[in-house]
Amino acid sequence: MTECKHDWHFIWATDRLQCARCKAETGPRTYDQLTRDMFEDITVPTEQMQQYKLHDSRPNSILFFGAVNDQRTEVMRIYFQGRYLGQLRMMVDRAINEEIEACAAIAHEAEPYQAADLIRKRKRP
Repeated sequence: MTECKHDWHFIWATDRLQCARCKAETGPRTYDQLTRDMFEDITVPTEQMQQYKLHDSRPNSILFFGAVNDQRTEVMRIYFQGRYLGQLRMMVDRAINEEIEACAAIAHEAEPYQAADLIRKRKRP
């Protein structure tokens, strides 16, 4: 008699299995047996585990670079704890101040002193 290579399937509305080929059945299994079987199915031999590399657990981040004084500078970093703005705030302030100065120059040509002085008061420190 040849040994059956079982093809187990659940029996409807039970926790038992039946082989589709030889019709052999398993008896009811306890919770401990089911749990032990579940863990035995996922056990991987040590030799095989050594082939796997674990993911680096250090936090990942996204970096943004910009040109500050003709040098590549990190201006913002987004990471798992939030964000770090770094040089970005300084770049924005400088751009705003340059725009305010350009507006003040136009206003100075149109109406000397008063309008230009009011615009320049809006500059950021």
